[in-house]
Amino acid sequence: MSPRPDVTGQQYVTITGVINGPTVNEYPVYCRMAVDVDQWPSMGELHQVVYSSKNPDNWKFAPPEAPAL
Repeated sequence: MSPRPDVTGQQYVTITGVINGPTVNEYPVYCRMAVDVDQWPSMGELHQVVYSSKNPDNWKFAPPEAPAL
């Protein structure tokens, strides 16, 4: 992961990790995205993702779960 910059606003960060799921195990992935520095990711964070079973390189963060009613 990219180190947190000493500026404000959106900056680019490179995130790396692995996907574990029904069709892959410890599959390495990465992504570069713009993130607000106040929401900068930390090493070791776990995030739910969705991916194509035919191409796990085609992945994205899962939408947030709806609150229970």
